[in-house]
Amino acid sequence: MPTIPLGAVLVVSALLLWVITYFSPGIPDKETNHSIIFNFLLKNFEINPVVLNLLSAPLVVFNAFLLAHLNNRYTIIRNRTFLPILIYLLLMSAWSVTHTLFYAHFCTTLFIVALLVFFNMYHRRDSSEQAFLVSLLLSVCSLIIFDYIYLVPAFWIAFMMFRSFSLRIFLASVFGALTPWIILAGTLFIFNPAFDITLLFRLEFIPELTLPVFSAGTMVYLGVLILAFLVNVFGLLSGYDKDAIHTRSKLKFMLYLAFVLLVLVYVFRSEAALVLPLLALPVAFIISYPATLKQSNFYNLTFIVFCVINILYVIGNFIVQ
Repeated sequence: MPTIPLGAVLVVSALLLWVITYFSPGIPDKETNHSIIFNFLLKNFEINPVVLNLLSAPLVVFNAFLLAHLNNRYTIIRNRTFLPILIYLLLMSAWSVTHTLFYAHFCTTLFIVALLVFFNMYHRRDSSEQAFLVSLLLSVCSLIIFDYIYLVPAFWIAFMMFRSFSLRIFLASVFGALTPWIILAGTLFIFNPAFDITLLFRLEFIPELTLPVFSAGTMVYLGVLILAFLVNVFGLLSGYDKDAIHTRSKLKFMLYLAFVLLVLVYVFRSEAALVLPLLALPVAFIISYPATLKQSNFYNLTFIVFCVINILYVIGNFIVQ
């Protein structure tokens, strides 16, 4: 755990990378999402990219410290550590395609709040209120970024992993997911009775199953990133038997969440940038776990390589623009 001055230096360094990436290529097309609310905001509020960066940066820092609160409250990593904050900020700074997506970072905030509620459901079959609130928060996010709606059924499996699934939990989750959409439909009908409400429920499920094409530098970056991630997954699985049973469930959930989000990023590739802030969350915990708890130079070296490859990726994009 770094000292407070060192922690401040690390946060400032990550934000400096954020500033550097502003001048790099790779800003996404903002019209990539088919959510009605998202498109309404973009069409009616044309905001300068500089302003979007200034809005996103403090929210990213806030989300990073929310991750630390999540870890401290539920002991996902049994030692107090600054690494989830550092890794999350590093990834968000390196992934320049997310910097103007203020809405995605706001949805990530709501998702972390949902996790704070969800982790309290472990071994509790009477937690229908929590299930309702978790699905409600995910559904609110889906009004802005529709891809979040696929996380609702994913959480039904997570309820089973936490041994809290029951018919009441399932129904509470369904009603929680429906509530924001019913309110939206009712509001639209009140202000515009001629509006075709069926438009809200015409889902555009257009998966992209072909292999993506990247530049050589991006391919190297992704290859090293995936290799470092898999090495740390192995490190997590080889050492988490020393944790309490409820902690193991949370670690398994992080692995499960990373898998689900990777599938969403791959299948809905045109909207991947909107999901990347969420993907960075489980990645931050998975990479932090061996680096914090393993007394091994190998995992320390892996962590250093992970940090260096992100920094080089930012610098490389800046140089080759």
